[in-house]
This record gives sequence, structure tokens and C-alpha cells, in this order.
Amino acid sequence: EVLERVRHKALNAYSNQDVPFERLVEQLNPTRSTAHQPLFQVMTAFQNNPMPVVAGFGGVSVTPLDASTRAAKFDLDIELAEVPGEDPSAPIAAGTITYATDLFDRSTIERLVGWFSRVVEAVVG
Repeated sequence: EVLERVRHKALNAYSNQDVPFERLVEQLNPTRSTAHQPLFQVMTAFQNNPMPVVAGFGGVSVTPLDASTRAAKFDLDIELAEVPGEDPSAPIAAGTITYATDLFDRSTIERLVGWFSRVVEAVVG
């Protein structure tokens, strides 16, 4: 039942994904502050698209690198990605959590990761 509700909400949100962000901010007219994002404080992303193969340019090779500023853009940012595991037919998820250190401490985030892991294990089970 919960998954069905989440699915329904996500599909409704996807139907509006072509709305420009600036228009959304203008319509909602949130109270602006440099202390936080105007529309949300928590972001979760799951990247399971294959990385594109970038060909070299005139004999120059290209190697993609992760570039992280290690600065929180949101109060809490959970990023997961599908990565190959030992069994190619069963990839695993790995990720990072970036958080505002004035709101969370490391032990709180570690507890959150533990709870999240238990929920994922229960869903998969």
C-alpha cells in the first residue's frame, strides 16, 4: 500500500518535470533565506544509468573523475548509485550522505544509515 502511494505520487510529480524551476519558485513564492534551500531541505537520488563512454579527442584520452566539494548543498543529501558487484547480474548500491554539520552530527547520520539499511533489507526480503 505504501509503495503504491509512493508510486502514484512519483508519477504525478514526473508529469510536471518539464516545468522550469524558476517558474516553480515564482509560483510558490517561498520565503527566501540564505540559510536554507527555498523548496526542500532533503534530497535523495539513486543513479542507475550506465556511465557514458567518452571517446578521446584527437588522440587525447578522457577519464571521468568524481568531483566533490564536500560541502552540503542541502540539510541532508543522500546519493546512491548502482555499482557492479561480484555477480554481474546482481549489482549493489553504494552511496554517500552529505549533511549540514550545524544540524546533524556524525552519530545521528550513522544511526540514519543503519535504519535506512534495515528498511531496504526488509523491502528486498
